[in-house]
Amino acid sequence: FEYEQQNSYASFKATFLIPRLIAKTELAERNIALGIDIEETTRSLVILRNEIDYLHRASGLMPFEFINNINIDGFDPSVAGETAGYLIYMRLHFSQLAREAAAKRDSAYLALESRLGSEMLHRLRQDYHNKALADLVLNRHEVNVIYEADDRLIQKKDPVYLIPDSNWGRAHFYAPVKLFNNVYVDTLWFNISALWLMSMLLYLGILVHIPKKVMNYLESFRFYSFKF
Repeated sequence: FEYEQQNSYASFKATFLIPRLIAKTELAERNIALGIDIEETTRSLVILRNEIDYLHRASGLMPFEFINNINIDGFDPSVAGETAGYLIYMRLHFSQLAREAAAKRDSAYLALESRLGSEMLHRLRQDYHNKALADLVLNRHEVNVIYEADDRLIQKKDPVYLIPDSNWGRAHFYAPVKLFNNVYVDTLWFNISALWLMSMLLYLGILVHIPKKVMNYLESFRFYSFKF
C-alpha cells in the first residue's frame, strides 16, 4: 500500500495535474495577448498560483521566483515562459518519484513471490482481492480525475491513496488517515473515537436532562407563538 500510495501521489501530479497547469499557462498567455476572456483568465491565474505554491510545498524544492507575477497585470510572455519552465521541472521531479515508487513496489512483489511462490501469491490475490471494491475506492469509474474549484484543482482519482490536509479531521471519502492537531490518525480509529465521544456527550446530556430542557423550551416557544 505504501509504495502504491507514493506512486499514485507522484504520478497524478506528473500525468494529470501539471499538464493541466501547463495548458492553463499557455491559454492565459494567449488570452491576455488578445485581450479576451479576462474574467475567466483571472480565475485561472489564481488557480495556477495556488497550485504552483502547493507543488513547491509538496516537493520541498525551490519556490517559484515569479509567483507574485502570476496575475492579470504581471503575467507577460516572460513570466509565462518562466512558469512553463518551472512546471516542466516539477513534472520531471514527480515523474522520477513515481518511477522510484513503482520500482520499490515491483521489488516488494518479486520478494514476496520468491518467498511464497507464484502459485501461492496468485491464490492469495484470488482469495483477498475484491475488484469491485478496488474500483470503488480508486474511483476508476470517474471520468473527470480533476475537479476545478474556484481557486484550486481537486484530485478525484485514487481517493484511498490521497492524504487529507485539513487539521480538524475533515477528509474525503475513503481517506486512509485523518489529520488532527498535526497528527495523522488511522481513519478506523479516528471514526471510532469520534463515535465514542459523541456517545459520551449524549450520555452526559441525558444525565443533566438537557433533552428534557430543550423540549420544554421548544414547547414554551410554541405556546407563546400560538398565544401571540
